Amino acid sequence: MRNFLLSLGTKVATLDLFMIHPLRYEWGVPFSLLFDTSGHSEEHQFPAPTLYKAQLRLNLLRTFLPFLRNIVDLELAVSNRLEASISVRQLLELLALFQNTLEVFTLTNSGTEFYDGELVTTITATHPDSRESLEAPTTAANRVQFPRLSRLKIVSFSECIVHDILFTINCPLIYHLSLAFRTCKCFGQAAPDYVSATMLHRSVPELRSIEIQFDTQLRLTQFNVDLSARHDAFGWLLPKLSSIDMGSGVKRTRHWMDGTPPPLKNLTKLVSSRLGFDTNNIHSLRLHTNIELLPEDVNTLRLLVPEFVK
Repeated sequence: MRNFLLSLGTKVATLDLFMIHPLRYEWGVPFSLLFDTSGHSEEHQFPAPTLYKAQLRLNLLRTFLPFLRNIVDLELAVSNRLEASISVRQLLELLALFQNTLEVFTLTNSGTEFYDGELVTTITATHPDSRESLEAPTTAANRVQFPRLSRLKIVSFSECIVHDILFTINCPLIYHLSLAFRTCKCFGQAAPDYVSATMLHRSVPELRSIEIQFDTQLRLTQFNVDLSARHDAFGWLLPKLSSIDMGSGVKRTRHWMDGTPPPLKNLTKLVSSRLGFDTNNIHSLRLHTNIELLPEDVNTLRLLVPEFVK
């Protein structure tokens, strides 16, 4: 790949979009080599790259560094085939090379292997029982700065990885967040520090749009409850929020004796309670879940939400 880019470097530098789709099974390079930017003096042979959008595998990031200097929209696919694990901070510090241009970032886990019930990935998280200080990453000095980032999407990772990313970045302009994660096996241990409406308010308080996928109905319900009332410490959580796209991976359980899942509650309260206060009204609400809404709730939501889709 490196030789290919060197031979066509000038042409690649003039592209607008470059895509390399991840392979399902692929051995990559040690992540430590990604930080070795020596040998990239050839970037001076190319004109200023015009590449604004790229979809790459993580292990190819170093190879493409000369062409990503002006990248605006970057999608990275992380497999479980790199030879060494990487931390969230290592990854974000590498991405900080593009912090002055990056506006949209998507991180997907293309791995499919499980160990002890957890999806295997090369990115490692700091679990609550090993965190020296839960508050330390939130200080300005410790956060990795992304001053232009406005849209962030993280898909198919464990909850602790999502948590670490959100508590390590500083992106004051972010307005759209998309999350889909599995509850980590450490959930509820050591400290109740997990992805919630309160945690998001502390990390990205300017959000106007959110897509979030939980793997249990309980988590989805609690998220709705937290957004439905004013909090003593923070006031209204995510006050600029106007678009919500939510779901849960809830499956049929033996507790549904009549074959009908329990109703998804608190949605109407979420929407109605944020009317007329120091919050934006909810203008768009989309649901992706097996849980049913009561007919009266559906009718109420259709009256209150201009764009309600179930």
